[in-house]
Amino acid sequence: MILFVFEGARREPMLFESIKYLFFEKETDTIVYSFGNNIYNLYKQIMELGTGDIVSLLREIHRGNEENPFKDIASSSDFAEIYLFFDYDLQHKFLSLEEINSRLKDMLELFDDETSNGKLYINYPMIESIRYTKELPDRNYYQYTVKCAECHDFKRLSCEFSHYDNLDYILIDRHRTPKICLNAKDC
Repeated sequence: MILFVFEGARREPMLFESIKYLFFEKETDTIVYSFGNNIYNLYKQIMELGTGDIVSLLREIHRGNEENPFKDIASSSDFAEIYLFFDYDLQHKFLSLEEINSRLKDMLELFDDETSNGKLYINYPMIESIRYTKELPDRNYYQYTVKCAECHDFKRLSCEFSHYDNLDYILIDRHRTPKICLNAKDC
């Protein structure tokens, strides 16, 4: 069984569904969980719990909840692999850039292996970076950069930069049947 922990509840699971549709076998047993808060809140809760076990934290968050998705799972070791996906969130209001980087460094050291505590991936500057592209396929995608000072306005920047009006053109929605389009205007 594989656990995927995402920051958000909408775009990140849609991105996962696209990846799953394209790369996973249909029988792959997965739990997709939306944390619903940023990496810095996760860091705070992990530090308060005093353990690096993400499953223990998620089980604690849902304690007393009848629909606790982790009620039958003892610990992280019950999963073959654990992946965490969160945004860099440079625009955090209460932390300096140095504190942000220090906490991220701690989290990346804690979540450095998908077969133990989990493997953390950071979207820079946020999930919309997947949209920061010209028409797909885009050979230059890996060369595009964004300055830290521009990150607070990245959603608008990605909208203006991208060939696509929104992420719906490049992600598979599990509630609709994918259709093949030659370009975004045909979809």
